[in-house]
Amino acid sequence: MRDTMIYKPERKPKKALLYIVILFIIAATCIGVLANGVNFKWLFQLMIFICLVLFIQSIIRYFIYEYKYIISNNAFSVVQISGKREKVLCNLDLSTAVGVYDAERFGHEKKNIGHIKSLYNYTQNFMPDNRFYYVFEFNGAKCCVSFETSREFADALKEKTTKEP
Repeated sequence: MRDTMIYKPERKPKKALLYIVILFIIAATCIGVLANGVNFKWLFQLMIFICLVLFIQSIIRYFIYEYKYIISNNAFSVVQISGKREKVLCNLDLSTAVGVYDAERFGHEKKNIGHIKSLYNYTQNFMPDNRFYYVFEFNGAKCCVSFETSREFADALKEKTTKEP
């Protein structure tokens, strides 16, 4: 196996675009209801505000940023890409790994893994089909990184971890 392995998921914006369109329709409906002068104006204004916040967050999260995942020198790294700028979000030592799980197995193994204090979602696409979870220990607590990758990359990461799940 190579010393460094890099995986960058393909951007699939269809699900995120559908989510954004649904948010837009909900907000437009609330604006239409408000225009007709109804009771509970504050409730519809709150719904419009929530839709606006989720709309902006989704545009930034799923259309501006990209991610790449790197296995190198006994470390697993997640890099956020925005244009030409790259920012390392996490660089985790593989010796702290508890395991690498696909989405289905992670659901079944949650009881065996124990309480997960923090879960970091670093998937590039909205509700990806190939989601994996890297569970690790940090300061005595179990944490988890959710990422999307190929089965080959996940198997290579699983192979490099010192503790097998």
